[in-house]
Amino acid sequence: MTTKAPTAGGGRGTSTTKPTTMRPVASRTPVGRGSTLITTDGPKPSDRISIQRFDPHKFSDPFASKKKTITVFATQYQAGAIPCRINHGSVKSTLHWDRPLTDVDYAAILLSCGEGIRETEHPFVFVARTAFKELLEAEGGAEKAVALVPKLVLSLRAALQDSAPGVFSAALDAIQQLSNAVGPVMNAHLH
Repeated sequence: MTTKAPTAGGGRGTSTTKPTTMRPVASRTPVGRGSTLITTDGPKPSDRISIQRFDPHKFSDPFASKKKTITVFATQYQAGAIPCRINHGSVKSTLHWDRPLTDVDYAAILLSCGEGIRETEHPFVFVARTAFKELLEAEGGAEKAVALVPKLVLSLRAALQDSAPGVFSAALDAIQQLSNAVGPVMNAHLH
């Protein structure tokens, strides 16, 4: 197919033919101002984004006045007593510890994280569950956790009885992590 293109003289005078190729377009939708067009061939961008990247938990309001928290963990984290913070990566968030895990007071931090399993608001959900896992997996963490098992079991039982969505499965994950760390020490608490 050929079209006639006007010359530089404003359309008067001679004209030349310029070959162009036409290709079919599924649909075109004008976007914004001007003549910008976008084709809608293939999947939408929202179809390509993984649903797992979106966190279903509510966010706590940092500007709200003092409100009641579910556990002591949230209060301690807001006060800075938990020596870690969230490192927001491009794909996945991780915890950044302010000091080595070998220097952390397990009696205070691990017990708080065990209670924090019941939290339902971000960032407390992520910090409590991830810190609990990292503390148990740290070098020497299992030995330090053995003495805390009776108190941790109480926190995990409370989490198993919580009716908030996602807390029960998080408690089961925490029990499995604790069992992997301390082994047969958990047997005395199965009843």
